[in-house]
Amino acid sequence: MIRLVPIIILLCLSAEALFAQLSKPVLRNVTVNVSNNAELNWEVHPDPLVQGYIIYQVVGTPPFTTNEVRDTVMGRLSTNWENTNSQAASEVETYKIIASYLNSIDDSGFSDEHHTVLHSLEIDDCSGEVTMRWNAYDTWPDGIANYQLIGSEDGGAPQVFATIAGTETSGKFSGITSGSNYIFWIKAVSRTGKESESNRISIKPKFISFPTSAYISNVRPSGNQSIRLEVHIEGTAQEAVKVAYKDFGQGKEVVFSMEGPISSAFPDVALNGDKRYPNQPYSLFMEITNQCPGVLLESNKMEIGVITLDKSPGQIQVSVGEVNGFENGVGETKIYKVGIDPNTLKRTYTLLSNTSSYLDTDVEGTQHCYVADVSENGVNSLGIQGEVRLFPQCSFDVKDIDFPNVFSPGGSVPTFNPFFTLNGFFTGSLKIYDRYGGEIFSEEHSFENPGKGWDGSYKGKKVPPGAYIYFMNFIDDIQRGSYMKTGVVYIF
Repeated sequence: MIRLVPIIILLCLSAEALFAQLSKPVLRNVTVNVSNNAELNWEVHPDPLVQGYIIYQVVGTPPFTTNEVRDTVMGRLSTNWENTNSQAASEVETYKIIASYLNSIDDSGFSDEHHTVLHSLEIDDCSGEVTMRWNAYDTWPDGIANYQLIGSEDGGAPQVFATIAGTETSGKFSGITSGSNYIFWIKAVSRTGKESESNRISIKPKFISFPTSAYISNVRPSGNQSIRLEVHIEGTAQEAVKVAYKDFGQGKEVVFSMEGPISSAFPDVALNGDKRYPNQPYSLFMEITNQCPGVLLESNKMEIGVITLDKSPGQIQVSVGEVNGFENGVGETKIYKVGIDPNTLKRTYTLLSNTSSYLDTDVEGTQHCYVADVSENGVNSLGIQGEVRLFPQCSFDVKDIDFPNVFSPGGSVPTFNPFFTLNGFFTGSLKIYDRYGGEIFSEEHSFENPGKGWDGSYKGKKVPPGAYIYFMNFIDDIQRGSYMKTGVVYIF
């Protein structure tokens, strides 16, 4: 019996060795390191006769896959390997290993297959929300406990932005900073604490900026057929759509819409053909939007009244309508009487009153025009003081206007210019005909480009003294009426 003991022990050891030899190695995980290379980690094989491990990568698409040897790692106690030629930053890679008895053909079977986690991300430039998507890490027998969505800002310590259930393959979070440099990745965590990380993605988000406030600070006529709009913008923006509206109490109407970088400079808003100006109160406001859904910024709403004139013998009562919409309310109202400088043909403004009404008793002649400026009550919280100029109003009747009908080309009245008599608020044309009906002069007139009038010549030569017929076709830029007037002018 004593001689049988070694035999029994030998037989037991041989069976144990045989079992160890046939057991497959345990691949703990395949992870992606900071260099975006696939890295394998496994447990030490229990068989002391193991001399190393052979690394295989599974290539191809099922069912047409092959096992390609990538490397041999020497030493039973070796437990990791990095694929320095890995493409784990852009594709999912699958690996398995065998334990090798280098001097024997009896290698172990393959370990379980493990693959890398590949993630992608999207950042909403409007909300700053980050969406990450990945393939499931589904080769751990104990299953996935959760996925951690991790990021590092400007080289700082990693931060877990969100923890997602192990059954999910996408997640969202917010709270990142526009303009910072981030690296994002996924960490899969098993129920027993094993971990596998995904590829790293570097990104520098830049959110769409948008103004924080818009304030209509200045509204004034531009010529007599448009308004000039100034809007104070707080904050910055990239591309935006600016839309200005007017409202006569019957719903808003677009007066202009434009796209491009936001600024306080806007083109003149044309009101051509709108006969409600300037004889009816209106409101004006602006909306600013961009490509982000639901983003809308609305300016203050300026409600602008009109100047009314009540004419009676020897006087004209001038009253300025209400202006609302300033942050601080209305401060000062100034009423001006508008005239024409006879030398420069430019408008002149004579201050009549610092209140909203004035009784004008200097009303000789047939036409009297007025404008009013309404300013905000001091500087507001934006550091500006708003101002509105109301559309001009005139008291006249074209039928009552007497045009000069006598002039002398070399005398004190050297030209015939009836538009000068019309105080400059008209656009039109002047034509002169001789006694035979031949046209000898024609000229267009506007306030921006006033005509010089007829100097009594035709083709560079003075015409003979006598009677000539004039014909005027003109539009009242303020009241929006059109008129024709004809008569006789005498040269002596």
